[in-house]
Amino acid sequence: MVRQPTRMVVLDFSGTLSLSATEYGRAEHLLRKLEESGLCRFGLDSVERFWTEVVNPTWQEGSTTAKGYRQLLFEQLSRLSASRSEKVSKAEIEACAARFVDGYFQHSTIAPQWRVVIEDIVREADALAVVASDHYAEATSHILRQLEVLGLEGVPALRALSPGQVLVANSADLGHPKASRQFWERLQRAQGIGALQVIGIVDDFGFNEQPEDAYAAAEKVRARQEQLMAVLASVFSAPVRVFPFRLEVGAVGDPLRTEAYLRLIEQARRFVRQVLAENRGPE
Repeated sequence: MVRQPTRMVVLDFSGTLSLSATEYGRAEHLLRKLEESGLCRFGLDSVERFWTEVVNPTWQEGSTTAKGYRQLLFEQLSRLSASRSEKVSKAEIEACAARFVDGYFQHSTIAPQWRVVIEDIVREADALAVVASDHYAEATSHILRQLEVLGLEGVPALRALSPGQVLVANSADLGHPKASRQFWERLQRAQGIGALQVIGIVDDFGFNEQPEDAYAAAEKVRARQEQLMAVLASVFSAPVRVFPFRLEVGAVGDPLRTEAYLRLIEQARRFVRQVLAENRGPE
């Protein structure tokens, strides 16, 4: 960095920068993908079974280790195959897991309207833009590619940061969920960040995830927001401002939902500008 950051803006990925990432799991779409990928042959023929047999029981490991979504899904499919006394080759299981996971990430795009929001941050010499996500290991390279599509440059959180770059902080890389103190202390040490003057957060805190996903439970959403605010304030000795990116209008595919999402992005941009103007350092 040219100078120590005095302001930091934390942007969530799934459900915020990428609404499509959460919509991959909507019931009718997910059922189709379970069939197309071949996961149905392992008994994953309902939305409920997918969440209870695959995602929810493996999420803790998947979001805090380098194992990755493909490997975890492969292991779960192997277990399900054995429990059904079916003879399915390792290659077939790997192919099914790859088709499903690749489809998920291909669907998880960052909306182009976020480009100007992130540019507002990175053009400030003493402001730090962080895309922070609880996610699988594969998400780091995926988010970096998505930023590149928008004409932005990102770097993993534990590598050296250059001016104008966006930090991509993935829980799978940092070994802890982003609402934990350890997540931010590792990032702080890696980047040599001192005390900040203000921190802004734009995050749905899991609110926009599919209701079957245990991550989206209302009590967990509230606790996650409160914990993240407290942790950031403590680690960086700074006041924390929050824009809860909660989409409550329209069903998937409804133009009203798209309009509401775009309005939220514009509101988030105004929020980010307010954070950047607060306690602005000397020019």
